[in-house]
Amino acid sequence: MNVGHGSGDSLILHLLYSSSRLDRLTGITSNKDQHDEAARRAQDTCKRSAPEIKLQLYRGDAIFRQSNGSQTDKHPLDSVSPLPPFTAITAIDCAYHFRSRKEFLQQSFARLTPGGVIALADMSLVPPPSRPRRLLARALCMILGVPWENMVSSSIYVQQLADIGFVNVEVEDVTTEVFPGLTAFLKSENPDNPHLGTAWWVMGEVFHAWWTICGGTYIIAKAEKPQSAK
Repeated sequence: MNVGHGSGDSLILHLLYSSSRLDRLTGITSNKDQHDEAARRAQDTCKRSAPEIKLQLYRGDAIFRQSNGSQTDKHPLDSVSPLPPFTAITAIDCAYHFRSRKEFLQQSFARLTPGGVIALADMSLVPPPSRPRRLLARALCMILGVPWENMVSSSIYVQQLADIGFVNVEVEDVTTEVFPGLTAFLKSENPDNPHLGTAWWVMGEVFHAWWTICGGTYIIAKAEKPQSAK
């Protein structure tokens, strides 16, 4: 299952370049426009290049809640979902927005097959050493739409995965490969609309402060559900 797939680039990568043979690919994202665009692009790719793969796309919050029960289609992370369990769940650059990420990880664990894998590209936070920096970090979380409870250190991130039941947990810090390029790109954007250009520049400054002042980090996380787990 591909969570938070946006306009569908990651879905298409799964369809075309998966390292193992897929017979089913499930995706979920909350934005209607992105869902519709992803459905169009992924379905077209499926028809042309991967007709043997069953594609199922859902629009909604990444986390199942009882209030979602009125939806026609069952949420893929519903514990009583009619969908078979997943062999892998990916969440690229989105889980830090979830309320909360820990609940998403718990639901994902329950819906993975024994031996299944979860992989995330995500943000974490080295605890700021001073109160002003902590206040700035909280303020930037509000600007970025990130629940403060999700901003934990890499070591706590590892511990949360282990406490849920995952094994073979790996977390790699790739901050220097992500944030410098991202901030430079945002601050160099020069669209025709000067107001939009200013907005991009401001976001570049926000991310620059996030990782240089507040201790924000970017990580790649991977973990497995034990073969012995139900």
